[in-house]
Amino acid sequence: MKFGEKVRALRIEHHMSQTQLAEEIGVSIRTIGSYEHGYSYPKNRILYDVLARTLHCEVSYLKNEDDDEISMDLKTAGVLDDADLEVAEEANELLYKTAQMFRNKEVPMKVKDKFTLGVLQLLCDTKEKQEAEEQTPVQPDDSAPEEGNKEEHESNGM
Repeated sequence: MKFGEKVRALRIEHHMSQTQLAEEIGVSIRTIGSYEHGYSYPKNRILYDVLARTLHCEVSYLKNEDDDEISMDLKTAGVLDDADLEVAEEANELLYKTAQMFRNKEVPMKVKDKFTLGVLQLLCDTKEKQEAEEQTPVQPDDSAPEEGNKEEHESNGM
C-alpha cells in the first residue's frame, strides 16, 4: 500500500475528514489531498511524526511502501496456486488487521503480547494436531470382512 492510500485509510478509520486532519497536523486541506492522491509527501521528519501520532500509527508504517499483498508475491513466485490464493488473501486480511492493531499506540503492549502468544499457541496446537493425524494409520472398516475371512463367512453360511 502506498503512502497516500495509508493516510486515507487511517484517516477514514479514525472518522476524520480531510479538514480535521489538516487542522490537526497544521497543513492545508490541499496538502492532505495531495498526500492521499500520491502527489506529495511530508517534507520533514517532524511532519511525519505528527501525522503518525494523529493517525495512531508508526512513522515507519507511513514511510514503508513495500508491504504489498503477500499472496500476490507468492503466486508470482510460483509458491501458491489458484486454490491457495483465496486462503492466502484471507490470511493477508488478518495480517493487515493485526498490523493495524499493533500500530495503534492506544492498545497496551501487554494486550499485543497476549495476542501474539495466543496466535503462536494456536499455531503450535494446530501443527501438533495435523502431525498426529498424519502419523495415525488408517483403521480398516470393521463392517467389511477381511479377504482371508471372506471364505470362512461364506462356508459358515454367512
